[in-house]
Amino acid sequence: MAIFAIIQVWAVMTYETAQYQLLFVFEAPWVWALWVLVLTGLLLPAVGMVIWRAKQQVDIPTLEWSFRERDVTPLEFKNMTRQYAKDYQYLVSRVDYPLALLAISVGVTLVGAPILLMRTNAFVISITPIIAGFLMMVFGVLVATSLFRSMPGPLSDEFPPHSYRRMRRGLSQIGDLPGTSWVGVRLTIGESHGYFTIRSPRPEVRIEDIESVARIECETDRTGNITSASAVLEVEDGREETVAAAHSDVNRLELTLLVKRLLEAYVQKRGEESYLDEIQEEVQRAIDSLKRTD
Repeated sequence: MAIFAIIQVWAVMTYETAQYQLLFVFEAPWVWALWVLVLTGLLLPAVGMVIWRAKQQVDIPTLEWSFRERDVTPLEFKNMTRQYAKDYQYLVSRVDYPLALLAISVGVTLVGAPILLMRTNAFVISITPIIAGFLMMVFGVLVATSLFRSMPGPLSDEFPPHSYRRMRRGLSQIGDLPGTSWVGVRLTIGESHGYFTIRSPRPEVRIEDIESVARIECETDRTGNITSASAVLEVEDGREETVAAAHSDVNRLELTLLVKRLLEAYVQKRGEESYLDEIQEEVQRAIDSLKRTD
């Protein structure tokens, strides 16, 4: 592959440069640092251009999505997002921050390690250029992988990235609410010509004993914290009605109040439902306790 050929060429160039420049490292260590900066600076656009061209050549039919809503468990969402990122790696664009930080760390090591190794024994000094070339190869692979994952293609907007880690943080905030029985993810799936896309995943919790018609949907920020929540009740003919919402200060008390409002709305629409009395009492006790601790 062209990328790996370029990385190997740069590794050899680093080896050759190190053989000469490290001889004067004690007199002018900044010269070695400058050479590393030049080599890495030239590597980035070379690798980036190859990756950009590869992503531009992705050819798929015109997509006309057929969307539908679906509820999945946290484990299903985790497996789904992993498969999604694997199947559409040429289409999905996401910034891998840990990988980028690792690449920077290797770049810093490439500058500092040879300088330190040149202060050891004769054998280590003799293989320091080889080590420098190897570090450049590792740096190139990490940079290429990071660029490949983050660089958008012409269809990246159709395949937005999704993070299970961020979703897990939102799910943890609704996982043990009183009066609830099922926690998962509600999302929109689009299908077209054998391709699928995931849109608008959001944490969801279902109300105990009326799971099929009552739920709380949440929206999260980029860190996974819940920023808003809506209490949704499914009424006749498949229609849905938002009976209450919280748009700021979405804490445990606000979420528990939404559970209460859902139960009240269900009873009001369906009439007296005695089997919900125990759940309503549990929710009210939780609300009273939360208010006392505020």
